[in-house]
Amino acid sequence: MPHFWALAIRYRDDYSSGGIPVLPVKLGVHKTLYHMGLYTLAYVGVAMTAPWFVKANVFFLLLVVPISLKVLWEFTKYFRANAAQGWLPFSFGPI
Repeated sequence: MPHFWALAIRYRDDYSSGGIPVLPVKLGVHKTLYHMGLYTLAYVGVAMTAPWFVKANVFFLLLVVPISLKVLWEFTKYFRANAAQGWLPFSFGPI
């Protein structure tokens, strides 16, 4: 959801003029960023704690840890810019 909301923030004027009730149109950019942060932290938390619940190889952690840190970094930059810039790296992934 967070990457879709980043796109919705980017194109909120188009969604608004089209009458499509996406989160940034209905609640505003600030509340959408708050929801994006919650979802991002939940995604990263689930990814990092998954080896405790299912059998995972060490290679899983070698992939998940750097990607999770990169996702958190991109969201932090996007959040600090107040959604004015940085939507593309956050929307389309860390790689």
